[in-house]
Amino acid sequence: GVAEASCRVVACADAPDGSQALELAGRIADATYSNCYFRIADGPFLILPDTVLRYHMKPLSEAGRHVAIDAVFSEGAPLRDRGFVSTTRVSAHPSPPKGVVGEWLTLEYPLGRLAGNTIEYLMAAFDTRNLEGEFAALFDGVEIHSDMEPGTWEVTASPAAGRVAAGTRVALNAGDTPIRYSLDGSNPAPDSPLYDGPLTLPPGKATEIRFATQSVAGTISPIVFTKVYEVQ
Repeated sequence: GVAEASCRVVACADAPDGSQALELAGRIADATYSNCYFRIADGPFLILPDTVLRYHMKPLSEAGRHVAIDAVFSEGAPLRDRGFVSTTRVSAHPSPPKGVVGEWLTLEYPLGRLAGNTIEYLMAAFDTRNLEGEFAALFDGVEIHSDMEPGTWEVTASPAAGRVAAGTRVALNAGDTPIRYSLDGSNPAPDSPLYDGPLTLPPGKATEIRFATQSVAGTISPIVFTKVYEVQ
């Protein structure tokens, strides 16, 4: 356990995003296993295919390297237990040590594989084993970022995959969002064909269609849909 744990906003002259930061601090009372989790922001925050959890953290003590921003979802385990790593291969779990004492570290965690799930709230977390002493760390610039609009990444296909009659045409629908598709087994890319009307399936063979939405900025959604049709 921990003693005298606190989570509060403090003045910080070198904060990356202003003049204040969130301080998580306390004293380890049980060296065998100690942790504390403070709820810092309420959702709901809908996760889209390009959603990223981003924040800055600065350990103020050696034990303060065992911290992280954690997330509780509407479905499934919290972020710390899902095996996520940052773009620089840093675990999302607070337990592994992070950064260098006295220096700011920026962490980004792509959450796109949880698209459709919802973050209920965020927590500032300390969690470690076999340590003694005091822990302290600063957080700044915590954000959940996406360039997409809700409802712009899902694509439906009609008819459903499976056996279909000769001459069948497959219609894709993502509302007003552009769709890129491929017929060669590769994932759609910015230079893949742009869907502009129903696709006619060649007779007498199985055809795999892969498709995904494209953002206004030209980014292809990491969520790729696949349908396989067997033409009779």
